[in-house]
Amino acid sequence: MATPLDPAKFLADPCAVLTPEQLQRFVITKPPRPKGVSGSGNPGCQWTAGRDYEDATIGINFDQSTGDGLQRLYDLDASGQWKDGYFEPMELGGYPAAFVSIDDARPTGDCDLAVAITDQLVFVAGVIGRPGTDGCKAALNTAEAYLETIKAG
Repeated sequence: MATPLDPAKFLADPCAVLTPEQLQRFVITKPPRPKGVSGSGNPGCQWTAGRDYEDATIGINFDQSTGDGLQRLYDLDASGQWKDGYFEPMELGGYPAAFVSIDDARPTGDCDLAVAITDQLVFVAGVIGRPGTDGCKAALNTAEAYLETIKAG
């Protein structure tokens, strides 16, 4: 793994993970919707992206639930958790990652990409798209943007 990152700023304000330039690049014009920031779950944020307000929803979720980072996803894969979905390990910017979901909604344009930024912490870049769109490419693009911002602090 590349140098572990300090996500503290983004755990407190997950909607800050996209810069104004990135918001413009993803054509986000509506306010973000933070979730789980007040201690009621894993902190995250969602945005509506695209020129049409129904184009896609992109989001980030910091998974603090287990403290064992991406290893938990590998363990779940070994137990058959993803048998109806997908688990496709990869690397993103020197960080271990995996496209992962318990059900395969990729034909509808949905996709999740988990990225380990420390040995204990994963963020999930999620996309809810439309049928016929490549949600995994969108998840990869948003994960790259999130990683860029987190690296910059």
